[in-house]
Amino acid sequence: MRLPFLPTRKMCLIAGLLLLLLQTTQAQTIQVPGIKELDPELLKRRSCDFDPGANAVVLFHTAVTENDDYKMVTTHRKRIQILNKNGLDEASISLEYYAKNDLEYITGISGETANAGAGGFPVWTDLDPKSVFSDKIDNNRSRMKIVMPNVVEGSVFEIRWRVVSKSYNLLDYWDFQEDLPVEKSAYLLEILPGAEFAYSVQNNPHYPIIIKPLREEGKIYFEMNNVPALEFEPYMDAPKNYLQRVIFQLSSFNQGYGSATRFAQTWEQLTTELLSNEQYGAELRKKLDVPALESKLVGINDPAEIIKIIYQFVQRQIQWNGYIGTYFPNGVKKSLESGQGSATEMNLVLLNLLQHHGIVAHPLMVAERDYGKVDVKYPFRDRFSKMAVYAKVDEKHQPWIMDVSQKNLPAFVTPYQLLNTIALVVEKKEPKLIKIVRPTERFYKNIDLNATVDLAAEKINGKVQIERHGYARYASSKRLGGMPVNPIAAVDESRFENIEIEKTESPEPLSDAAPVFKTITYSQELPAGTGTLYYNSNLFMGLSQNPFNSTKRFTDVNFGYPIHIVQTEKIQLPAGSKLKEEFPEQMLMSDDNQIILNRKVVLEGNVLSIRTSFQQHTTLVPASEYEPLRKYYADMIALLSQPVVIALGQ
Repeated sequence: MRLPFLPTRKMCLIAGLLLLLLQTTQAQTIQVPGIKELDPELLKRRSCDFDPGANAVVLFHTAVTENDDYKMVTTHRKRIQILNKNGLDEASISLEYYAKNDLEYITGISGETANAGAGGFPVWTDLDPKSVFSDKIDNNRSRMKIVMPNVVEGSVFEIRWRVVSKSYNLLDYWDFQEDLPVEKSAYLLEILPGAEFAYSVQNNPHYPIIIKPLREEGKIYFEMNNVPALEFEPYMDAPKNYLQRVIFQLSSFNQGYGSATRFAQTWEQLTTELLSNEQYGAELRKKLDVPALESKLVGINDPAEIIKIIYQFVQRQIQWNGYIGTYFPNGVKKSLESGQGSATEMNLVLLNLLQHHGIVAHPLMVAERDYGKVDVKYPFRDRFSKMAVYAKVDEKHQPWIMDVSQKNLPAFVTPYQLLNTIALVVEKKEPKLIKIVRPTERFYKNIDLNATVDLAAEKINGKVQIERHGYARYASSKRLGGMPVNPIAAVDESRFENIEIEKTESPEPLSDAAPVFKTITYSQELPAGTGTLYYNSNLFMGLSQNPFNSTKRFTDVNFGYPIHIVQTEKIQLPAGSKLKEEFPEQMLMSDDNQIILNRKVVLEGNVLSIRTSFQQHTTLVPASEYEPLRKYYADMIALLSQPVVIALGQ
């Protein structure tokens, strides 16, 4: 089961004084069984009542965060039951942490597995320390990998660990929901003395949350119960948009002397903070020595050309180091000199050079679709994944939105993973939140097919030329800018059943703006001896599979871009061939006129002509409007799957 994203509730809390009191108690302990305490009846269970079909279930996951001399120490307990053999992979556990500069480390790992023994009573096997491994993920993150012992169907195992963080700045979120159903998730937070945190709760009202501020203890308690697993749906955004979770951000901090250090609590305050000398402001004022760039700009006055030249220069000079985040550990000068930098540092270099060459441009705080939605109600900087660039070209065009770390995109194409997201234009006089939509930037594919039916060889011999514009041009077969593309973009025309590809040609495009062409020479076997051809005209369009088979939908459908595909086919038939059934022109239109399919079949002499056009203007469909979309796609795929039936002349 999947859950929809719902509006959040926001509150502030201060150690010793909670600004909003939902419920108070004198003390709080998390009520779960003790270590190696287990009801023997549980070992007989093979299903989850509130999430049927689950392969495993989290019996409980609890954590307590405490202050240890301003270090944040979080102690976890997590108990899982394996319900069937498909859940056995859950016995391999990975615990990630931020290891750079020893900001975090994990210690105190222990655990055990329970299986039914004589009389059905649990027999416990302790975790062997040799089954615990450390592993470096990248320059910033590491993980502990744990393999639990003796795990079979029905097993219950528990893992315990402690995360030590140098600072409460690393307090981020607590997830009540996982990819497994969770019977109980509980989090007890001790608030750092002198600190004020804002937090937002993202939850579905069908799954209520317990919140208990504990004034005398300087703590706050969160709990949810019987939360179904979060599953994936086609075209959904980041899973964490739909997770049941509580999100934290530090608002102010006072160590006991002087005034408190305040953190941004409005978008205007966040803008001021980002443009300060300690943040982007100082980096943007630095003068960069780039004689190789200056020589390219001599005599260039057109703003669009200036932007393109500077963008291409930065794209070639600096390699992305894989770091995602809104901070800049090296700064613009070091990134340019070393030829490496984070996405934010690369974009800071771009922005610096644009501003120094007279282009009106600003920092743009963005959150990619796979990073998660920005909540417009509160300025959480950490809800953004990087800083991009917002540049004004002229009065005729929308401002360009650029991320120079995207090596496959030119300056004038909005990164796909930013479409339909919320961004912050960091402009001193008028900061503003914008929704990134680009109705004129489309996925366009034109398919021109010519084929001949060769009865002697019992084959159809053909050549198809595929012309791609816009997002169709820049989409790879698997991914576009780190985000899985939709199936229409990902179709691989070189791999089809019952078709033999004889030759493929893909000449280099003439420029960044020019279309990309691909020519495929192919042959297809004719059915022997029937005299009838069932011609499939939907081979190369990418519309053969319906991604919306489920009758239920819990997440929004985000296509990203508008889509336009045109296919023209001309098939030379043997003399005397006829259509066995007349094909009137077919048009299928959605109720809101946002999706239109046309197909026209004409036989003139011995030439069969088929023209198919698919246009989809809508880019975002709320979950509440899913059913009409599902029905339309089902009808469309059924229509396109109808073969053109031809009685072949002999």
